[in-house]
Amino acid sequence: MIDILLENDIKSYVENSKTRIVFGWEKSLEIRSYIDRVIRELQQYLYIGDQVFLLIDRSLTETDFYSKFIKKLGNAEVFPCECQNPGLMDLAEVFAAYRKSRQRIVVGVGGGSIMDLAKAIAGWAYHPGFIPAFPRISEGLPCYPLILIPTMAGTGSEVTPYIFMTDKQGCRVINGLVPPYISIVDPWPSLTSMHYQTLYASMTAFAHSIEALVSKNATPETDKLAFRAIELILINLPKVLKNKGHIEGRTMLSLASVLAGLSAKAGLGLAACMALQIHNIPYGLILSLVLPFVIEYNEALCREKYEIVNNLFIYRGEELSGTIQNWFNYLGVYSFDGIYRKNLEMFLHSEYCIRLSAQLVMDNIHYVTNPAITDEEAIKNLFFSLHTIPLQAQKRYGELMF
Repeated sequence: MIDILLENDIKSYVENSKTRIVFGWEKSLEIRSYIDRVIRELQQYLYIGDQVFLLIDRSLTETDFYSKFIKKLGNAEVFPCECQNPGLMDLAEVFAAYRKSRQRIVVGVGGGSIMDLAKAIAGWAYHPGFIPAFPRISEGLPCYPLILIPTMAGTGSEVTPYIFMTDKQGCRVINGLVPPYISIVDPWPSLTSMHYQTLYASMTAFAHSIEALVSKNATPETDKLAFRAIELILINLPKVLKNKGHIEGRTMLSLASVLAGLSAKAGLGLAACMALQIHNIPYGLILSLVLPFVIEYNEALCREKYEIVNNLFIYRGEELSGTIQNWFNYLGVYSFDGIYRKNLEMFLHSEYCIRLSAQLVMDNIHYVTNPAITDEEAIKNLFFSLHTIPLQAQKRYGELMF
């Protein structure tokens, strides 16, 4: 199916990725055949046995997808997990279960947080000193084989080596580099996503694509991937939000997530760095709130690419930042749950959090690829810009047509 969906130049880029990407409806049900393939290919280099450790989002365990998937998976230790913005304590809990038998294949099924935990487990199992110091493991170093199956079309974490975790006491973002061995991108599990999960996941892919497009390390290849991801999201997200079971739309959003993840090889920017500092709010939500202000900040250096993206919208303003805010308003991004508003206000009214977060933004690996040079004071001002977001009450989706 990926042969049909991807143009030859993009298909070639995907095939050259260090992660083998399998794309197609219900491909996740072929999990056992991919596990057997991993064992055959790696057994001459690494003893791994045939044991499987499944890390899965707890909310999936009561779905029709899970009941069918677990039958196909066969014998495995299952660890249901529920976490958002995972920290070191979450990792320690999961690894305590995993280390009973280290030489196992790790399978991660869920959203970005689950996939980050699965990567960290695969890296820690092979390199015991990997955590808590958590230096960046080179992509060339081995780790235990890792198979990822995303259930939401968002971060693209399934095709990247990046790990984003937080030490919640110090709000410290930690980065690792552990590439998955195989990524099974199956749009079917995304049918289990709730409306807001679909929205925030797509906002993540959209924002990452925008930032990769204007990254200092962007190339013609990553530009093509990012631009195509943006285009697919603009066309298909409204369809899926109106009709949860829109098969073609779900498929295209899953494809956009893959392309966004691959484009992130160019690096991201300030929006991603800032969003990682604000906890107890979905990453995709806070990322979309920050994005228009970062776009405006980078405008002078990225005008040409921003204009190309702006022209993709049917209803658009003169500047991309304004167009995106109007589009977010239409999608309902600004009418989010009250508890998230309270958490955002608590963050913005803490001088300590703002100051610490500004420093941590500059320590993030994606800070250096933001197109505009910035400093701590400028980052603080960008955080303070969140006071001006056009919050709105809940409204019925579909009042406007973009």
